[in-house]
Amino acid sequence: MTLFNWISTGCWDIVQTDVPQGTQCLCDNPSGSAFYEEESSATYAHPIDLEAATNVNLQFWAKKSIDLYNHYVALCYRSGGESYWQTIYSFMGVGDWEHYDLDLSALAGQSIELSFSSRGIWGVNYATFWIDDIHLYTDNSYSEAQYLLSPPLRVLSSPNPFTRELAIAVQGFEKGPLQLDIYNIRGQKVCSKKTNPLTSPAFSLNWNVLDKAGREPAAGVYILKVSAPNRETTIRKILKLH
Repeated sequence: MTLFNWISTGCWDIVQTDVPQGTQCLCDNPSGSAFYEEESSATYAHPIDLEAATNVNLQFWAKKSIDLYNHYVALCYRSGGESYWQTIYSFMGVGDWEHYDLDLSALAGQSIELSFSSRGIWGVNYATFWIDDIHLYTDNSYSEAQYLLSPPLRVLSSPNPFTRELAIAVQGFEKGPLQLDIYNIRGQKVCSKKTNPLTSPAFSLNWNVLDKAGREPAAGVYILKVSAPNRETTIRKILKLH
């Protein structure tokens, strides 16, 4: 199951609640009474490239209700190619929303995966854990924070099939420029557009069905690729020109 940019097993979900930022957060066992028959975890869906990074810093808010003996939630990482997870930080006890600021500079120089994992005795679990507003900062790799709890991009296009003009709308990105590229089925870029920095999480444009040289492309199948700032998510849509 994919939760925004997180892949979950067990009882993790996105919930609506009072949170430090927005209205939703990532939560383990939101019902407060779940039966675990397997590991319950939420793993960030993309490897995080820290090859050229320095002073790596992970910041987020968390709230916990973990008062069971021998139960805790672990923030873990693993390096590219490794099969086992190593614990960075463990969460236990009961507490309201608290801001965490973790120095991960020791992980610089490699590509890593991040995961929050529930640990304890399998069976009925009454512990609940909430996470919100997750950002990863480095000195040099990212001009802004890499936001790890972003909703997925949503791309709408019409009509499809299309002839002389295609309307494209993009929703769900943070402020900044968008990159839109259209390719033919041979992987050749037909046209591209990069917007100026945007302040609204929605954008629309009309493609007049001309390539970058101003010529009308041949009828066939085309691929629309949309990339948002500080996001590894890329959307591809199949477009039919006739």
